[in-house]
Amino acid sequence: MRQAFLEEFLEQTGFPPEGKKALMEVYKQVDLSRITEEYLKTFSYAQTEERLAFLEEETGISRYTLWMLLLISAAEHTWDKELLERDIFWQTFTDLRYKALECYGMYGVWGTFVGFWYPIFFQGKLRKLGRLEYEDGVYSGATPVQVEDYTIHPGDPVKMLHIPSSMEGFGLKDRLDSYAQAEKRFGSPLICFCDSWLLYPPYGEALGEGSNIWDFERDFQLLETKPCEKFHDGWRVYGRDWEKDFEDLPEQTALQRKLKDYFRLGGTPGTGLGVLVIQNGRVLTRKS
Repeated sequence: MRQAFLEEFLEQTGFPPEGKKALMEVYKQVDLSRITEEYLKTFSYAQTEERLAFLEEETGISRYTLWMLLLISAAEHTWDKELLERDIFWQTFTDLRYKALECYGMYGVWGTFVGFWYPIFFQGKLRKLGRLEYEDGVYSGATPVQVEDYTIHPGDPVKMLHIPSSMEGFGLKDRLDSYAQAEKRFGSPLICFCDSWLLYPPYGEALGEGSNIWDFERDFQLLETKPCEKFHDGWRVYGRDWEKDFEDLPEQTALQRKLKDYFRLGGTPGTGLGVLVIQNGRVLTRKS
């Protein structure tokens, strides 16, 4: 990877100064070009993780930081091959900054612990438009789904919707802006599926009417809800404290406090699967 590209990448995606400094220092210490070339041929997470674990042992540099540099290097290839439109390349790959901030919050290291997530970025299969990310996919359900006059059949092309931890606004206006951008780019009707803890109705009820999470669920026609034994997404809310007993969880934000109360009162964790359909700017699946 060219140093000039790394510097531009860190600037364009908004990495904080301490993150830039840490990554630049490691860039000057290790050469990841061969591992990056192998990764781009296979996108094998297991093989790359093994190589980086060996390099971590050899150099003392966290594999999370090594993963981040490797992924930025792979992004340079995406840029060179123009697999993503220039106008959305930077906002799409800003996802790496979000992951770096999560990693620093969890482990005190500028890097990423979810390297397995990124092949779809380098294959041009995901685009961030406004607040949300849209991944190319197909409906994998066993039976058709009906939304007003539209029938979605198994195997139909759809978008898989992702909500990055970008700290951007997540209100209805922000979501509608993103939906409008996606409908303009991908065509109408825009059909999206989302599988997320944000779509588990008991969470929305616990957070209260008017919360962004409660309102986000209203955009969807829910297809399935599934209780879980453990709040696997707890790290997204509580950071490095997420595996503590419920009574010991932090209460620094309203989200933390309300979910903590929910669990203390016997609430169960879970996830939800929903479909979102937009036509001519109207969210057909939104609850009235």
